[in-house]
Amino acid sequence: APKTNERITVRYNYDRLIGDLTLRLEGDPNANIKSARPINGDVLVKSSDALLVDVVMNIVVLSEFDTNSEIVRQNVKDVITTALQPSKLGTTIDANDLVNAAYTVSGVDRSRVLYFNKKDVGGFVLSITAQKNEYIFPNNITVNIEKR
Repeated sequence: APKTNERITVRYNYDRLIGDLTLRLEGDPNANIKSARPINGDVLVKSSDALLVDVVMNIVVLSEFDTNSEIVRQNVKDVITTALQPSKLGTTIDANDLVNAAYTVSGVDRSRVLYFNKKDVGGFVLSITAQKNEYIFPNNITVNIEKR
């Protein structure tokens, strides 16, 4: 069982459905599942690709949260990570969406994005758009605490 204040990360396979669906449509002899596919029908199951995104954000913590600044930093990192995991393909995420997400964390006085772009791509962009077969997924998320 988790301990108090312990961080737990849950990861799952986005493309597991492809294998399950193919087995279901083709029929799995080991699972006694009859084929749902017409005799002359072809099965084409496509996978999606992850569009990895890197973010560097600086935050200023309210003075009353100075003793808990590390918890505030970790909470902001968790919120940014969640914001970079939309539930559908082909979505757009703006750098400003991450700033707004950071402000939902108690103790954040100011936030600013220093770097926002696809993995291994230089420069700062305002928006990242996934294609119809891509989903946005966080890669390296860095949150720094800065002083006023």
